[in-house]
Amino acid sequence: MSGVTNAALRDSIRVDLARISPWGGALRAVPVVALVAFGLGIGSARTALTLGIGANLIAVVSLVGTTRVARSVVVFDVVGLGCASFVGAATAFDTPLHLAVLAVWCFVAGMLVVFGLGPATAGVQSVIAFVVFGRFSDGPVAALSLGALVASGGAVEGLTLLALRLPATSRAQRARLALAYQRLSTLSEEAGPNAGEVAADIDSAAQLIGGDTAVEAGHDASRLQSLVDEARRVRLELIAVAGLRRRLEQVASPEVRGAVARVLEAVGSEISAVAAALRSGTMIGRVGNEEREFTRELITLRELLEVTPEGDPLATQLLTHLEALAGQLRAVTALLAAPGGVRRFRTPGSRSPRQLPTIRDLIVIASSDVVFVRESLTLSSSAFRHALRLAFAVPVAELIANALGLPRSYWVAFAVAVVLKPDYSSLFRRGLGRVVGTILGATLAALIVGGLHPGTAMTVVLIALCAWAAYSLWRASFAVAIGFVTALVLFLISTTQVDTLSTATDRLIDTVLGGAIALGVYVAWPTWSSSDAYDALERLVADERVYLGDLFAAIEGDPDSRTRLGERARAVRLAFGAAEAAIGRSKDEPRRHRFDDDFGRSILAAARRVVQSAHSLRSEVERDLSIAPLPQFEELASLLDRALTWIGKQLGGDLKHEDLGLRDHYLVAASALAERGASPVIALQLDEIIDAVNTMGSIVSEHNEHVRNGIAPIH
Repeated sequence: MSGVTNAALRDSIRVDLARISPWGGALRAVPVVALVAFGLGIGSARTALTLGIGANLIAVVSLVGTTRVARSVVVFDVVGLGCASFVGAATAFDTPLHLAVLAVWCFVAGMLVVFGLGPATAGVQSVIAFVVFGRFSDGPVAALSLGALVASGGAVEGLTLLALRLPATSRAQRARLALAYQRLSTLSEEAGPNAGEVAADIDSAAQLIGGDTAVEAGHDASRLQSLVDEARRVRLELIAVAGLRRRLEQVASPEVRGAVARVLEAVGSEISAVAAALRSGTMIGRVGNEEREFTRELITLRELLEVTPEGDPLATQLLTHLEALAGQLRAVTALLAAPGGVRRFRTPGSRSPRQLPTIRDLIVIASSDVVFVRESLTLSSSAFRHALRLAFAVPVAELIANALGLPRSYWVAFAVAVVLKPDYSSLFRRGLGRVVGTILGATLAALIVGGLHPGTAMTVVLIALCAWAAYSLWRASFAVAIGFVTALVLFLISTTQVDTLSTATDRLIDTVLGGAIALGVYVAWPTWSSSDAYDALERLVADERVYLGDLFAAIEGDPDSRTRLGERARAVRLAFGAAEAAIGRSKDEPRRHRFDDDFGRSILAAARRVVQSAHSLRSEVERDLSIAPLPQFEELASLLDRALTWIGKQLGGDLKHEDLGLRDHYLVAASALAERGASPVIALQLDEIIDAVNTMGSIVSEHNEHVRNGIAPIH
């Protein structure tokens, strides 16, 4: 663990300069500072402290996840902060009642992880409000006033962010889309990034372009959306080309391999030029030049393949995808080069009105959420186990801190709430980052206050600088940002207390104690990532099985299946990302609990081969590839479905092996397809899919044999 600890410690103090956001930090800091100044201006340090903390919590939640805070998350967080502050203060008069309500509150907050990072963070912040403001027991009226004050601070921060960031600027939209295209260009390289990461960048650009925001000066969002759509099509073609290129290189001559490499190099250059055009906001001549170079290289490859028999249908299909890619890139260039280019404007106010959800829509959404949560109420669910740990650890932390007589005992429970995570990796790295940051921030605040003894005006300036630095550095370095947040809170507290040095020392001690409690509770009842990794791989295989089922039905002419292909492909991509993340998290865990990384990566490699061939066939289906129903083809599709079902069961712990003879059935189906005169592309990609599925099955069987022999851990 020493190597992991050292790496985590280095990561915690590393600052990624490219991710510093001074403008975003300023937007978030202004409301915090204004509210603190307002409270001090009316002579109420407690009001300044309460408003400032409420605003700070909303500023933090806006930094989690996406770069644009969602209205729903702001409303949910503001209401949660207000209610938690009220309930905490209203029950503070009775310790057993207070702790019982806190436990229930923590459980509900913990279950919010099933809805994603934003709601989960909002849930944790409501727990923070409960323990921080729950130490006041001035009666229900005072509790209501306190809750309203906290919610007001959060509401001012949230409304300010929403107002200042609407409408979105076209520059931000172009920059996000340019980043997606730049990442897309590297898919043409043999050692390029994961295609799922590129898809996430494209989705992020689409969200900013087509979300709730209007576009500055009525910028032509439809054109940018068209560029997003083309980027998605280009990505699918590049995935198909990558799979075909790998297989062709096993049989092709050096001349063919070199020609393919030159074509893809020209593709990458042209897409990079598109990214540059988007960043500058104007069309540049290099795009057109690169398109001509790409066209020349494509003609050279076509002529070479016409006189080279090697590869046959494989080379023909590769050429088909490259020519389709050429058409898509011409469409992208046309969108940029049209009159007005990427700076065409429409009249302001031309947004299409948003359709409000009906009562029935809201009921359907709520019902699906209830079902989703109910399905997670099982000990096999990491969310449920996290909720139980949180419900136990936070009240226990309050009891321990009170028993030890710590002067600011609520900080211990505060530390437990923010450090405890559903998985060990996040707990370990975030916990370490929080401790390091607290040391830095407490030391900074103590030195400044002890040396300068700032007055009210200087304190407000220090709060402003700390808030700006914390929010600007949040994505660049979590630990450094936490350091400035700690200093910010200590400066806020200094408006109501004199001994800031003692307060800083207490904050450090309480954070370390809370982190130790969180780690101890997790280790006592852990959810090691190996369980999540097996579940994620099983989900990936299941989603690939569904994708292939609809794909084969679409090849036989089913229109409903064809319309679902995009949705199925997206589900596979998300499942692939979740599996990679689950496997990656295991690296931080104790060695005896780590997931077998080689096994996981091997399954992912085979699954990637399946999805590449599936994407290639999907591209052909979109170009109207189809066959009449064929019994041998349908039987092979059915056996593939059974094989993937079996692999999923194996990943779920079923050690039974089943040999379906996929290769023999493939040969029968391929012969039938040839006799029918079907496109050779179908048999070509089926060959790759069969080989990948057989490989996956062999890997799982071998791994489970090791489980039976005690070599690998049981899952």
